Amino acid sequence: MNAPLISVIMPVYNAAPFVQEAIESVLAQTLGDFELILIDDASIDDSREVLARVTDPRCRVLAHSANRGAAEARNRGIAGARGKFIAFLDADDIAVPERFARQVEWLRAHPDVGVLGSCIEHIDTAGKSLGLIDLTELEPRALRARLLFHNRLAQSSVMLRASALDVRFRREFEPAEDYDLWTRLKCGLAVMGETLVRYRVHTQSVSATKAAAMLRAVAAIHAAQLEKFGLRDPEHLHESLVAFDPIASLDLFTRIERWLCTLREANRNHRCHEPEIFDRLLEARWFETAGRAFQLGIRGWKIWRNSVVHRASRRDDLRFFLRALRQDLGRPFRQS
Repeated sequence: MNAPLISVIMPVYNAAPFVQEAIESVLAQTLGDFELILIDDASIDDSREVLARVTDPRCRVLAHSANRGAAEARNRGIAGARGKFIAFLDADDIAVPERFARQVEWLRAHPDVGVLGSCIEHIDTAGKSLGLIDLTELEPRALRARLLFHNRLAQSSVMLRASALDVRFRREFEPAEDYDLWTRLKCGLAVMGETLVRYRVHTQSVSATKAAAMLRAVAAIHAAQLEKFGLRDPEHLHESLVAFDPIASLDLFTRIERWLCTLREANRNHRCHEPEIFDRLLEARWFETAGRAFQLGIRGWKIWRNSVVHRASRRDDLRFFLRALRQDLGRPFRQS
């Protein structure tokens, strides 16, 4: 039997309401040279019955006798994969019909990239759109640097070269095992600008049911990357930097600014990322951080404006200044 071009790996655990639609989205691909490896991770709902009804010869169902977690399920799928390319899709998500064709075409045109994601569309349980998420990053070096702060590769959108997969998922980093894997791969990473996956948001999703575990895993992934910079973060400033909460104190804002400067110098010493790319990324992080600190008023604006990390247009300077001033005045301030 000839090996397929693509091996699609889909772990399944208690996904009965959605898995049939996920499978159908794979079988409807315009590029049909694939195998679909379905790993039932000891589901206790009707998922096993749904999988038993799959008759397409391109599909294989593997079953665990006990629940092992998503990392081991994906690793089992990888062990049995025969394709030149490996694609992931979660059992509650949907691939658009052109996904495989567009990603294979892109990877063939960009031999320096080993892992490719796409933009995604959030949908609800009924499949209604909740909005598009633009994750575009075509520069492999920039995307790798961004991983120090956030995961920009949506698991269900990823296709990679089997030859680039020199490490495996690690269970101890669940439910962020995919984020951990991307940081350890040595190949180029990119996200194409097309929306190729519909990503389902619901109350039983991992992000909803394991939020605390996700935060712990992400913090551990950040710490592992910081070690390459020769840094430790006992004050948890890195997690404050990547958070979305408002910054309520001048002290925290000042310490975050110092942390950014520390990252800047550490990268110049250790050359983890190209300084020009990394410095631009730090400038963007500082700009986003300032957006969470407007309530600190003019004193906060001065910290932002005078940082060595700072680089902003006059328009942004003025906009930030007026918002900070409005906070200090405590009344509406009309901008002309």
